[in-house]
Amino acid sequence: MKVIIGDRASDYVKPAYDALSERGFEVTLCEKDGMRLVDCINNVNPDVVVMDMFMPNIDAFGVLSEFNDNDNRPIFIVVSNFDNDTMQRDILTSGASFYMLKPFLAQNLVERIVSLVKYKPLGSSIKKYSSTDLEVMITGLLHQIGVPPHVKGYSFVRTAILMSIEKPSVINAITKELYPSIAKEHGTTASRVERAIRHAIEVSFTRGDIDVLDDLFGYTINNERGKPTNSEFIAMIADKITLDLKSVGIKIG
Repeated sequence: MKVIIGDRASDYVKPAYDALSERGFEVTLCEKDGMRLVDCINNVNPDVVVMDMFMPNIDAFGVLSEFNDNDNRPIFIVVSNFDNDTMQRDILTSGASFYMLKPFLAQNLVERIVSLVKYKPLGSSIKKYSSTDLEVMITGLLHQIGVPPHVKGYSFVRTAILMSIEKPSVINAITKELYPSIAKEHGTTASRVERAIRHAIEVSFTRGDIDVLDDLFGYTINNERGKPTNSEFIAMIADKITLDLKSVGIKIG
């Protein structure tokens, strides 16, 4: 696997270079310059590119636009000193896979790269995701939309989403199959599972990022409909994860 780091001088570069090399990655360092980085990407054909948001000549948005029509485009990680939700959302929408806020530990960057390359199919083979991998994705998304681990119903929601991804038909039997299965796994009752999931949704829409929620749930959070139902909430998150994985050739199993 090939990684390009579009920087030579930042504090994270040397330890990240060493750690990635130890893991078997082929690492190329490029100048922190957008035009030179584009040339480097075309010459090296990397699997992952780490670049700064702001660079001379072309910024990260410009670099991403150069490869948006490329079927074999690399995974892009954008790093920045600016903690700005709008900019972060825009760069992810433009094609970046992850946004890291400086300063960060080089090891955190390395772990993120290792995690992200799981999403990239190797040759014609299909990458399979385990339940553990899915739980990590679900946990990250729940945190993003404002469902913290300590809230009542958090573990029920996570289990419900995982079950819906692995067996989509359960969402059509939410009271007869999904709730009872979760209740049995967690040693409680189906009615308590239903109420706890509803509570988790209430918390999410009270403290979550409204832009993220709107992007994910759309019409279900307008003034007429209010918050999504339990089944809508579970199904939409399950569908998002499933479609994200399918779009890069990953089979769940």
